[in-house]
Amino acid sequence: PVRRVYIAKANGKQRPLGIPSFQDKLLMTVLKLILEAIYEPTFSNFSHGFRPHRSCHTALDKIKKMSGIRWWVEGDIASFFDTVSQTTLLSILSKRITDQRFLHLIEQLLKAGYVEDWKYNRTYSGVVQGGNLSPVLANVYLNELDQAVTLKIAEFNKGEKRTLLIHYSTLHTQVYLAKKKARATHNWAEYKRLRNKKLNTPATDPQDAGFRRLTYIRYCDDFLLGVIGSKKDAEQLKDWLSKYLQEELDLELSPSKTLITNAKDRVRFLGYDIRRWPKRRILRIHTKQGVKTQRTIEAKLELLMPYDKMVKFGKEYGDTTCWQGKHRNELLNLSELEILKTYNAEIRGFTGYYSLADNLKTSGGKLLHLTTGSFLATLASKYKSSITKVGHRLKRGPAQYVVSLRGKDGEAIREYELVASTRQLKKDEINYNQPDLKPNTAMYRTRTELGKRLLANQCEWCGTEQGQMEVHHIRKLADLKGKTRWERQMQERKRKTMVLCQNCHVELHTARLREKKKQTKGKLESRIPLTG
Repeated sequence: PVRRVYIAKANGKQRPLGIPSFQDKLLMTVLKLILEAIYEPTFSNFSHGFRPHRSCHTALDKIKKMSGIRWWVEGDIASFFDTVSQTTLLSILSKRITDQRFLHLIEQLLKAGYVEDWKYNRTYSGVVQGGNLSPVLANVYLNELDQAVTLKIAEFNKGEKRTLLIHYSTLHTQVYLAKKKARATHNWAEYKRLRNKKLNTPATDPQDAGFRRLTYIRYCDDFLLGVIGSKKDAEQLKDWLSKYLQEELDLELSPSKTLITNAKDRVRFLGYDIRRWPKRRILRIHTKQGVKTQRTIEAKLELLMPYDKMVKFGKEYGDTTCWQGKHRNELLNLSELEILKTYNAEIRGFTGYYSLADNLKTSGGKLLHLTTGSFLATLASKYKSSITKVGHRLKRGPAQYVVSLRGKDGEAIREYELVASTRQLKKDEINYNQPDLKPNTAMYRTRTELGKRLLANQCEWCGTEQGQMEVHHIRKLADLKGKTRWERQMQERKRKTMVLCQNCHVELHTARLREKKKQTKGKLESRIPLTG
């Protein structure tokens, strides 16, 4: 059985997790590899959760490329992992897998139960969250929904293209004649008026009943159906979804989270707000022949960084009502470089996830103003100085703050820049391989300062400069007598250290380094010629 723990959800509720033993983790990893080899080639392209080379960003990028959506059907399955029918899941697996021993092994894992408060509990339904096998089994289960929606899309879609509006055709002819007349008379006023009117007039009927389209995106048990059609079409699709999930997969939609939303309003999906552009946009395109005007695709979608997410992230750095930064006490014992690296990792982590947002520059600018103020306030508190003095010392240009790594002689070896302006939020700087994961800042809060680790380029024992260097602490942690946590942390950082290569560090801890020194000394003495 697994050990059950609980983690907090965004809505304040608790989510149960099952922590398997090492042996179970090993077994689950092998089963996961086998299942992925069987099912991954046949999984739907609509599925983006817990799959190789797919993530929240690939799902959101697909949404960003959609256009013309009128209605959204927001789908959320109630307590999905807890209510999965184990019988139905094994039946789905048996369609592709004939090895009964393999199926029996999965069945045993599903029915293994869990331990909570030292009490064993059996499981009769659901897939335990916490192991690396449950996401694959969830995708296998919901792949049935993906295939059903694929068939529904083919049934729902209707018409080749929307009906062309007569009013637009008339305007098109008028613009053509006005341009011809303007070339002869050199009076372009009427042509420009008609052209602007044409650019702001829809070419096709957005309410054309003979044209319907359905799009679909799923990330685990959260999914979106985009409907180009009427609200009645969206309601019928919602009813069909509810009926299919209940009858075929023994699942139920969450009534509070499964909504029908007009595309003009914001819909929340994977932490982003999605809405249709509020008005038609006219682009001015610069070419060699001059400036041309072109309207954008009608009903294009935009992804937005939600304000509440921005406020939640910014609260740690200061007051989000006036966007004024404050110092952070937990960072005062770190060096300047470590403080800067911590801020950069946190900023790039948040903006990296929201790198697809259309309001990244505006909303990101507010956040960066807040984090920059917090960074300067933290250093000012560390040195018992003022924000103005610290800012003047570190500033290199407009919204550019630099911390230098200095060698033993005091010379600057390298400079590190704080992410302080939106110009630094380029995709190549914030695009991580795993944007869905939170940034790891633990490496900047270790017992050895980051600057010392960066300057460690030569072994003090053997003199080699090859390979990775490590910092050895001469005094043991058990010898430290600090009273409070911060006192112990400062003592840990002030201990005597010695830079060693990996080989010498290992030999030192295995008590072989002193023997090596004696052997070296003996060899040197044997080479000295005897005199007298």
